[in-house]
Amino acid sequence: MRIWPNVAVAGVALAAFAGPADAKDTLPCPSGLVCATVPATVTDFIKSIDPKAVVSKDSKGLPKIDLSAAYKYSIYFRDCENNTQCAAITFVSDFTPDPAIDLAFVNKWNRDFRVPKAYLGDDGALNLEFEVSTVGGITQANLRDVKSWFESGLGDFGGFYDKQSTARKAATPAKK
Repeated sequence: MRIWPNVAVAGVALAAFAGPADAKDTLPCPSGLVCATVPATVTDFIKSIDPKAVVSKDSKGLPKIDLSAAYKYSIYFRDCENNTQCAAITFVSDFTPDPAIDLAFVNKWNRDFRVPKAYLGDDGALNLEFEVSTVGGITQANLRDVKSWFESGLGDFGGFYDKQSTARKAATPAKK
């Protein structure tokens, strides 16, 4: 009797249904840490290190933090149950559609840079994102570092865009 292949198939099937949304943070936010389950720990800390940050609500009624570095960006709360008990925050900067930014551009960015990750939205616009789990809480130093990484990535993006645009123009034959 060959039971191991059946066990392996069952394990793969179960793994297919597991994901980030399964990581619910049901415990209270530990003192001194930042948790998406307690949005004020995130919004208050971000406001304390960036007084120009604007806190509002997104289309689902969850807190949203608008900030600015090299480009405007927002922090959204993700993986929430009934608009509460969120497990993650996502740093997002979205752009207007630009014909110079295509899939080859996005793939090159994602190969060359770790943070933030890029993708093209349904409307063809570029989106840059960096998602962070806060399950169990993260330190303020860690959140400050995540914010710094994202902002540094936004700065890198400007240089990358300019370099790619220049390379494309140089590679485009002149019209007769």
